[in-house]
Amino acid sequence: MILRRFMQHVKEQNWFAVGLDVIVVIVGIFLGLQVQAWYEARAERELEQFYLYQLHGEIEEAEPYAISSIEQINLVNETLEQILVIYRENSSFEPFTELQCNAMIRSHVIANFIAPLTTIDEIEQTGRSLIIENNSLRSLMANYKSAK
Repeated sequence: MILRRFMQHVKEQNWFAVGLDVIVVIVGIFLGLQVQAWYEARAERELEQFYLYQLHGEIEEAEPYAISSIEQINLVNETLEQILVIYRENSSFEPFTELQCNAMIRSHVIANFIAPLTTIDEIEQTGRSLIIENNSLRSLMANYKSAK
């Protein structure tokens, strides 16, 4: 219908109507592209919210394990400090406790708890890291991946 009207205006050499038809088509295409861009941005925000919700759940699940790991590391460090104090004081030698023996055995092991956050893996593998708008969160996710 628009094409038929456009051709009729060209045959009649009604240049004002031809220009108006062209402007209407251009505005229509522009509006269509804007609506599509708005829809895509909205879909990305929904996907970001889904990823953040999923990541939050994984972190909450891993938190008790991380706290336990930190407590164990701190206990080993405190016990090693106690042993060091005993040796520095040169006090009478007492047999080591089981805790002290275990601390010395594990003294060379450096263990950091790294939670299996599969959402970060998924975001990286799909190439959607820019979907996360918060720059500091994106940076933390990259640091997590490099520490892994």
